[in-house]
Amino acid sequence: MAEFLGKPVSNLLESEPFTDWPFQSSVDNDSDPPVVGYTFEGCGLQFNCDRDDERVRSIFLEAEEHAGTILSEVPFDQDRKQVLAHFGFPSKSGEKVTDSILGDFGPWDQFQGPEYTIHVQYRIDSGCIEMITLMRNDIAP
Repeated sequence: MAEFLGKPVSNLLESEPFTDWPFQSSVDNDSDPPVVGYTFEGCGLQFNCDRDDERVRSIFLEAEEHAGTILSEVPFDQDRKQVLAHFGFPSKSGEKVTDSILGDFGPWDQFQGPEYTIHVQYRIDSGCIEMITLMRNDIAP
């Protein structure tokens, strides 16, 4: 999936298996910078692009929908120890937090590589992967 980062959105949308997946797109002019978001309904895949040139900024892989069967080199049933064994020491980490509006979020680790950044969010209940976000390095927090 990381191969699509920084590329035109058409590269992703015209690639297998995505050509047959239904999706919705929306523009968020309130974000800085404005982005175009794409959601593949029921597939556990979302991504966003720069509004101006529609190059992929971030890719979000959600565990609940597809269990990482074809979209992730890291199976979603792995826990934090296994992820750290796979990727090594994270560049950033965070523990469980509670947001008064959005609720509880599990711990996370971020790994910055030479070409892109991987952010792994863990489930509060099981400690397994909940979401993997792939980001271009120029937009990673």
